[in-house]
Amino acid sequence: MSVTLTRDGDRLAVTFPYDPALVSAVKEVPGRRWDPQGKRWLVPVGSPELQAFVERTSAQAEPDILAEIAGAAQARADSAEASRATASAIDVPVPSGLALLPYQVAGVAYALSRRDTLLADEMGLGKTVQ
Repeated sequence: MSVTLTRDGDRLAVTFPYDPALVSAVKEVPGRRWDPQGKRWLVPVGSPELQAFVERTSAQAEPDILAEIAGAAQARADSAEASRATASAIDVPVPSGLALLPYQVAGVAYALSRRDTLLADEMGLGKTVQ
């Protein structure tokens, strides 16, 4: 079955002849939506699920699109790994009489490396000091 990806603004357009298995596979990509006028699926670039879809279906696309999909999926995987770090070597100033545990320092390092971050640790783990 022939699956094709093309650029459509900040998304990718996925087209293929109707096949229930391919429809099911593209529905696994978060943020996908059906475009009834164009009879195609529109998907965001940055998910590991899109990378898996491309690999599973041998989708055809320009090399720069395939590289962007792979790079975005790797960046998301790297970010997820960094969010689970338990230690970091950065120096974090804290109020007098307080000290951060290694996982808290890793949380601060992760937050500093991102534009938007939500600390969602369990109660009592020191989010206030972080």
